Amino acid sequence: MEEKEIIKQMEEKRKLPDEIKNKIMNEISNCVISSILVYVYFIFLKLGMKNIHKDIYITDLRVFGVSFAILSVIFFENSYNHKSVKKLCTGIEILILAIITMILQYFVLYLTPKYSIIVPIFAIIYNVYFVLKALVMVQKTKKDYKKDLSDIKEIVKNKEKNQ
Repeated sequence: MEEKEIIKQMEEKRKLPDEIKNKIMNEISNCVISSILVYVYFIFLKLGMKNIHKDIYITDLRVFGVSFAILSVIFFENSYNHKSVKKLCTGIEILILAIITMILQYFVLYLTPKYSIIVPIFAIIYNVYFVLKALVMVQKTKKDYKKDLSDIKEIVKNKEKNQ
């Protein structure tokens, strides 16, 4: 009888609680929202190239690039003040987006025919990054939860209390 109860308790412990499931869903939804926003940004860049005069478009790219760079610096400062790794990663992501935006203006100037191919490639690369990021975060969260379930910690604590 005791073995069945122990096995049942262990199975219940291994199931992810709702709190962990919600945390995983929040991380996935943040990655999905970020991915959609970046993809929409790249769609607008591609549409802008077709509908806006070249000189004005290059100016727009410069403004977007500098704006993203400033936004990334704000995230860096905020992450430093709050010692937040998540905000630091978001700042790095925005900085990379700023760098890509600034690079795109040179593609417009020197490689205009290939620009319509390059923008979707950057969008796909960025979205693949967000998918991989979501997968890694889910695996890390599950691993951390299972690591906390380890009975070894309880055994060590019990032995320390008994001594």
